[in-house]
Amino acid sequence: AAAAAPAEVPAAAAAVAAAQAEPPYTRPQREMGRPSASEMAAELDLAIPGLGEVATKAKVLHFLNSPEYVNQVLAWIAEHELAELEELAEAVEKVTGFAGMKELCSKRFLRELRAAVPVVADGR
Repeated sequence: AAAAAPAEVPAAAAAVAAAQAEPPYTRPQREMGRPSASEMAAELDLAIPGLGEVATKAKVLHFLNSPEYVNQVLAWIAEHELAELEELAEAVEKVTGFAGMKELCSKRFLRELRAAVPVVADGR
């Protein structure tokens, strides 16, 4: 029994580490058949490189309605033929309004987008 304990400890530690690596909000999404935060970030990055990281840092992908936000943002990007973060930053309020983001979520997204595109934040 003493020899089995060391093998159990790393397995338990690995389970705890895996649970901590995956934010708790992604578990209900996956259980409901919704994409995980990393899957949604990857979709955003396909549309505009770096957008997934912006959305992740802004915690836009943390909510049960996040897939709707992502789908609306992607639809807006496609409709307006955006290709760069700079273009998105210029129209961010229109995008977040179209996506139906709540006020604080929208503010976090704007803050992270401006951090990713400092030229827009400086007004140049």
